[in-house]
Amino acid sequence: MDNKNLKTIEFTKDDSLKIKGIAAIMIIFFHFFRSAKGFKIYSLIAVPFSNEMLMDLSALCKTGISLFTFITGYGLLKSIKDKKYNREEMSEWYVKRILKTMSGYYFIFVLMCIIMQLLSNEVKKNYFKKGIYKGIYKMIVDFLGLSNFFKFHPLRLSWWYMSAALLFILILPLIYKVVKRFGYLPVIIGIIALPRLFTVKYFNGVNPYPFILSLVIGMMFADYNIIEHIGNALPKSKVKRVLVSWILFGGATAFIIRLLLNIGYSTNWQVAYGLFTMACILFLKFCVVDIWGISHFFKLIGIYSMNIYLIQNFLRYGKLAKYVFKPRYCMVIFIEVLLITLVASILIEQFKKLIRYDKLINFIQNKIILAVKTLNN
Repeated sequence: MDNKNLKTIEFTKDDSLKIKGIAAIMIIFFHFFRSAKGFKIYSLIAVPFSNEMLMDLSALCKTGISLFTFITGYGLLKSIKDKKYNREEMSEWYVKRILKTMSGYYFIFVLMCIIMQLLSNEVKKNYFKKGIYKGIYKMIVDFLGLSNFFKFHPLRLSWWYMSAALLFILILPLIYKVVKRFGYLPVIIGIIALPRLFTVKYFNGVNPYPFILSLVIGMMFADYNIIEHIGNALPKSKVKRVLVSWILFGGATAFIIRLLLNIGYSTNWQVAYGLFTMACILFLKFCVVDIWGISHFFKLIGIYSMNIYLIQNFLRYGKLAKYVFKPRYCMVIFIEVLLITLVASILIEQFKKLIRYDKLINFIQNKIILAVKTLNN
């Protein structure tokens, strides 16, 4: 046995970033190419795929959200696992997690409001139809990432996920309390069974409930170090490990994709966001994210994945859409959107450094934590 190949398998921060990068790529596919209406309006050409194949692939790529959610559950569980559940520690945890998650969104919200108002008067159209006071109220709600809770139309529909991200932060400690008492299996069964008790068969595209399953699976993987245990059970030889991983995890992922294409994922979300999420995470970890030549690319996309997610839908609607879809070839449009959003994200982060935005957020965070501690005492 080659001792050079012996090393402990870990699910690292780099792995998380790479998977977030892949998830961002999937979401672009989902948003831009899932609709037959879009293909007709812009006369899109799916070469080297058929239109139907690309639309099926794009619909499946909605599960990129479940990969984001898995990483959220994994990271949040790691950050809270050893915390004491007293008021002071939990208050500080909530403040830090919410600001860490939402601060990037706050900046892009303000930036895109300015840009879209100048380009197409869109802020006025979206928020101020029923007067200035109602408009200011809706803007504040949307800025805070709460639009989905209040059933408001955000500046971009894809921003519904910010409400979901807040919800996941708020409920994760409560879920973990239940898990520590009853275990993961009853919680997962309960999440799947609850809609059936209320005869809910379909969740629309902006409902966070189905993704709670991915959140809990991410928590479970972090709590039990499942990826590390699986990795260390695989053959120690790198060649054998890769071969076995492709057979096991690649085969499982391909089987579930085939299953979802046959049964549909909208009404079978427990398969899409449960089984597929687990199989896909393992496939990406052991078969994809360390491939030479694309590993660093996935990490780069992952670093800016939230910005890319928040920006990309501005290229799909409104005045910019006709320029973005002008090439007609889907693969060209995909590369174009990815490059535009990546470059925009890099420029935004550089500008944030220039104005010391992160220092401002840290200052606000410390002030809120201090105020909360004062109230608690």
